[in-house]
Amino acid sequence: MRIPVYPNIQEGIGLLSEEWKETFHILKEQKFLKFTQGIMFHCIGILNIAKTDDKICDVGCGQLSFLNQLKSHGFKNLYGVEVDETLINPTSSGDSFPEIKIGSACKIPFEDKFFDVVTIYAVLHHIGIKDHETVISEVDRVLKANGKLLIIEPYPFAFWKIWSIICRFLGTFGSPYFRNYYKLVSSEYDLLSNFSANLGVLKCKIKEKFNKVSGKWFLGYWIFVGTKRS
Repeated sequence: MRIPVYPNIQEGIGLLSEEWKETFHILKEQKFLKFTQGIMFHCIGILNIAKTDDKICDVGCGQLSFLNQLKSHGFKNLYGVEVDETLINPTSSGDSFPEIKIGSACKIPFEDKFFDVVTIYAVLHHIGIKDHETVISEVDRVLKANGKLLIIEPYPFAFWKIWSIICRFLGTFGSPYFRNYYKLVSSEYDLLSNFSANLGVLKCKIKEKFNKVSGKWFLGYWIFVGTKRS
Protein backbone atom coordinates (compact mmCIF):
# COMPACT_ATOMS: atom_id res chain seq x y z
CA MET A 1 0.00 0.00 0.00
CA ARG A 2 1.66 3.24 -1.14
CA ILE A 3 0.78 6.36 0.88
CA PRO A 4 2.56 9.40 -0.55
CA VAL A 5 2.13 12.75 1.19
CA TYR A 6 0.24 14.83 -1.33
CA PRO A 7 1.35 18.49 -1.23
CA ASN A 8 -1.87 20.21 -2.32
CA ILE A 9 -4.29 19.27 0.45
CA GLN A 10 -6.67 22.11 1.21
CA GLU A 11 -6.00 22.99 4.84
CA GLY A 12 -8.61 21.84 7.31
CA ILE A 13 -10.94 20.19 4.79
CA GLY A 14 -12.48 17.19 6.54
CA LEU A 15 -9.93 16.97 9.35
CA LEU A 16 -11.18 15.37 12.57
CA SER A 17 -10.46 16.15 16.22
CA GLU A 18 -8.11 13.91 18.18
CA GLU A 19 -10.92 13.11 20.64
CA TRP A 20 -13.18 12.00 17.76
CA LYS A 21 -10.45 9.76 16.32
CA GLU A 22 -9.67 8.23 19.70
CA THR A 23 -13.34 7.34 20.27
CA PHE A 24 -13.72 6.06 16.71
CA HIS A 25 -10.72 3.74 17.04
CA ILE A 26 -12.29 2.25 20.19
CA LEU A 27 -15.67 1.74 18.51
CA LYS A 28 -14.37 0.21 15.29
CA GLU A 29 -13.27 -2.94 17.13
CA GLN A 30 -16.72 -3.59 18.59
CA LYS A 31 -18.66 -6.57 17.18
CA PHE A 32 -21.95 -4.65 17.10
CA LEU A 33 -20.48 -1.94 14.87
CA LYS A 34 -18.98 -4.53 12.52
CA PHE A 35 -22.37 -6.27 12.38
CA THR A 36 -24.21 -3.08 11.43
CA GLN A 37 -21.52 -2.24 8.86
CA GLY A 38 -22.13 -5.63 7.25
CA ILE A 39 -25.86 -4.94 7.02
CA MET A 40 -25.19 -1.51 5.52
CA PHE A 41 -22.82 -2.98 2.92
CA HIS A 42 -25.53 -5.23 1.51
CA CYS A 43 -28.19 -2.52 1.68
CA ILE A 44 -26.00 -0.13 -0.32
CA GLY A 45 -26.20 -2.55 -3.23
CA ILE A 46 -22.63 -2.05 -4.44
CA LEU A 47 -22.70 -5.56 -5.93
CA ASN A 48 -25.38 -4.32 -8.33
CA ILE A 49 -23.61 -1.02 -9.03
CA ALA A 50 -20.07 -2.11 -9.90
CA LYS A 51 -18.24 -4.98 -11.57
CA THR A 52 -15.41 -6.70 -9.75
CA ASP A 53 -12.82 -5.43 -12.26
CA ASP A 54 -13.99 -1.78 -12.09
CA LYS A 55 -11.57 0.83 -10.77
CA ILE A 56 -13.18 2.03 -7.53
CA CYS A 57 -12.03 4.96 -5.40
CA ASP A 58 -13.27 5.49 -1.85
CA VAL A 59 -12.93 9.22 -1.11
CA GLY A 60 -12.37 9.66 2.62
CA CYS A 61 -11.39 6.00 3.00
CA GLY A 62 -10.38 6.39 6.67
CA GLN A 63 -9.37 3.09 8.25
CA LEU A 64 -10.06 1.26 4.93
CA SER A 65 -13.03 -0.70 6.30
CA PHE A 66 -15.22 -0.13 3.21
CA LEU A 67 -12.35 -1.01 0.86
CA ASN A 68 -11.73 -4.18 2.85
CA GLN A 69 -15.41 -5.09 2.53
CA LEU A 70 -15.17 -4.59 -1.23
CA LYS A 71 -12.04 -6.73 -1.38
CA SER A 72 -13.75 -9.55 0.52
CA HIS A 73 -16.45 -9.59 -2.18
CA GLY A 74 -13.97 -10.01 -5.02
CA PHE A 75 -13.34 -6.41 -6.12
CA LYS A 76 -9.78 -6.09 -7.39
CA ASN A 77 -8.92 -2.51 -8.41
CA LEU A 78 -9.40 -0.55 -5.20
CA TYR A 79 -8.05 2.93 -4.51
CA GLY A 80 -8.52 5.42 -1.70
CA VAL A 81 -8.06 9.05 -0.72
CA GLU A 82 -7.84 10.18 2.91
CA VAL A 83 -6.99 13.63 4.27
CA ASP A 84 -5.83 12.31 7.66
CA GLU A 85 -3.01 9.76 7.49
CA THR A 86 -3.46 8.82 11.17
CA LEU A 87 -6.86 7.26 10.38
CA ILE A 88 -5.51 4.77 7.84
CA ASN A 89 -5.25 1.22 9.16
CA PRO A 90 -1.53 0.31 9.12
CA THR A 91 -2.28 -3.43 9.44
CA SER A 92 -3.91 -3.65 6.00
CA SER A 93 -1.80 -5.65 3.59
CA GLY A 94 0.32 -3.71 1.14
CA ASP A 95 -1.04 -5.97 -1.59
CA SER A 96 -4.68 -5.12 -0.80
CA PHE A 97 -5.01 -1.94 -2.81
CA PRO A 98 -3.03 -0.52 -5.74
CA GLU A 99 -2.74 2.92 -4.21
CA ILE A 100 -3.94 4.88 -1.20
CA LYS A 101 -3.17 8.59 -1.32
CA ILE A 102 -3.20 11.32 1.26
CA GLY A 103 -5.33 14.08 -0.20
CA SER A 104 -8.49 16.14 0.03
CA ALA A 105 -11.91 15.40 -1.44
CA CYS A 106 -11.70 18.96 -2.77
CA LYS A 107 -8.58 18.09 -4.79
CA ILE A 108 -8.61 14.37 -5.52
CA PRO A 109 -5.02 13.31 -6.34
CA PHE A 110 -5.81 11.21 -9.40
CA GLU A 111 -5.88 11.98 -13.11
CA ASP A 112 -8.97 12.81 -15.15
CA LYS A 113 -11.39 10.02 -16.16
CA PHE A 114 -9.53 7.40 -14.15
CA PHE A 115 -12.29 5.60 -12.19
CA ASP A 116 -15.42 3.63 -12.98
CA VAL A 117 -16.93 4.21 -9.53
CA VAL A 118 -16.32 6.76 -6.77
CA THR A 119 -17.74 6.20 -3.28
CA ILE A 120 -18.15 8.80 -0.52
CA TYR A 121 -19.09 7.14 2.77
CA ALA A 122 -19.98 9.39 5.75
CA VAL A 123 -17.55 12.10 4.64
CA LEU A 124 -19.55 15.04 3.27
CA HIS A 125 -21.00 16.04 6.65
CA HIS A 126 -17.41 16.61 7.81
CA ILE A 127 -16.82 19.02 4.91
CA GLY A 128 -18.19 22.56 4.84
CA ILE A 129 -21.34 23.12 2.78
CA LYS A 130 -19.55 25.72 0.68
CA ASP A 131 -17.06 23.04 -0.44
CA HIS A 132 -19.61 20.43 -1.52
CA GLU A 133 -19.79 21.80 -5.05
CA THR A 134 -16.01 21.50 -5.35
CA VAL A 135 -16.13 17.88 -4.15
CA ILE A 136 -18.84 16.95 -6.67
CA SER A 137 -16.88 18.64 -9.48
CA GLU A 138 -13.75 16.72 -8.50
CA VAL A 139 -15.63 13.42 -8.51
CA ASP A 140 -17.01 14.29 -11.94
CA ARG A 141 -13.47 15.01 -13.15
CA VAL A 142 -11.93 11.69 -12.07
CA LEU A 143 -14.83 9.52 -13.26
CA LYS A 144 -14.89 7.96 -16.71
CA ALA A 145 -17.83 8.54 -19.05
CA ASN A 146 -20.93 6.94 -17.52
CA GLY A 147 -19.02 6.44 -14.27
CA LYS A 148 -21.02 5.99 -11.08
CA LEU A 149 -21.11 8.00 -7.86
CA LEU A 150 -22.20 6.38 -4.60
CA ILE A 151 -22.87 8.60 -1.56
CA ILE A 152 -23.79 7.34 1.91
CA GLU A 153 -24.37 10.00 4.59
CA PRO A 154 -26.01 10.02 8.05
CA TYR A 155 -29.46 11.62 7.72
CA PRO A 156 -31.64 13.04 9.17
CA PHE A 157 -30.15 14.76 12.19
CA ALA A 158 -33.26 14.02 14.31
CA PHE A 159 -32.70 10.27 13.91
CA TRP A 160 -29.10 10.50 15.09
CA LYS A 161 -29.89 12.78 18.01
CA ILE A 162 -32.62 10.44 19.27
CA TRP A 163 -30.39 7.39 18.75
CA SER A 164 -27.50 9.03 20.61
CA ILE A 165 -29.79 9.83 23.56
CA ILE A 166 -30.88 6.18 23.63
CA CYS A 167 -27.20 5.18 23.62
CA ARG A 168 -26.54 7.57 26.49
CA PHE A 169 -29.34 5.92 28.48
CA LEU A 170 -28.06 2.41 27.69
CA GLY A 171 -24.55 3.54 28.58
CA THR A 172 -25.63 4.35 32.13
CA PHE A 173 -26.00 0.60 32.69
CA GLY A 174 -22.32 0.02 32.11
CA SER A 175 -22.01 -0.68 28.38
CA PRO A 176 -18.82 1.04 27.15
CA TYR A 177 -19.95 0.62 23.53
CA PHE A 178 -23.05 2.75 23.98
CA ARG A 179 -21.22 5.33 26.09
CA ASN A 180 -18.61 5.75 23.36
CA TYR A 181 -21.24 5.79 20.62
CA TYR A 182 -23.06 8.62 22.39
CA LYS A 183 -19.78 10.47 22.81
CA LEU A 184 -19.00 10.14 19.09
CA VAL A 185 -22.42 11.12 17.73
CA SER A 186 -23.01 13.97 20.19
CA SER A 187 -19.67 15.48 19.16
CA GLU A 188 -21.08 15.72 15.62
CA TYR A 189 -24.44 17.34 16.44
CA ASP A 190 -23.57 20.60 14.69
CA LEU A 191 -22.14 18.81 11.63
CA LEU A 192 -25.11 16.46 11.29
CA SER A 193 -27.64 19.25 11.81
CA ASN A 194 -25.96 21.48 9.23
CA PHE A 195 -25.77 18.66 6.69
CA SER A 196 -29.45 17.75 7.14
CA ALA A 197 -30.52 21.37 6.75
CA ASN A 198 -28.56 21.75 3.51
CA LEU A 199 -29.15 18.37 1.87
CA GLY A 200 -31.51 19.95 -0.66
CA VAL A 201 -28.74 22.27 -1.85
CA LEU A 202 -26.34 19.33 -2.19
CA LYS A 203 -28.89 17.38 -4.23
CA CYS A 204 -29.17 20.31 -6.66
CA LYS A 205 -25.38 20.40 -7.07
CA ILE A 206 -25.27 16.66 -7.69
CA LYS A 207 -28.07 16.90 -10.25
CA GLU A 208 -25.96 19.28 -12.34
CA LYS A 209 -23.32 16.56 -12.86
CA PHE A 210 -25.09 13.24 -12.34
CA ASN A 211 -28.26 11.46 -13.39
CA LYS A 212 -29.98 9.86 -10.43
CA VAL A 213 -30.13 6.07 -10.55
CA SER A 214 -31.51 5.51 -7.07
CA GLY A 215 -31.97 7.22 -3.73
CA LYS A 216 -33.15 5.71 -0.47
CA TRP A 217 -32.96 5.91 3.31
CA PHE A 218 -31.85 3.01 5.51
CA LEU A 219 -30.87 2.80 9.19
CA GLY A 220 -30.30 6.54 9.46
CA TYR A 221 -28.39 6.90 6.20
CA TRP A 222 -29.21 8.62 2.92
CA ILE A 223 -27.93 6.44 0.06
CA PHE A 224 -27.57 7.96 -3.42
CA VAL A 225 -26.41 6.38 -6.67
CA GLY A 226 -25.88 8.48 -9.78
CA THR A 227 -24.35 8.14 -13.24
CA LYS A 228 -22.08 10.80 -14.68
CA ARG A 229 -23.78 12.95 -17.29
CA SER A 230 -22.19 12.76 -20.74
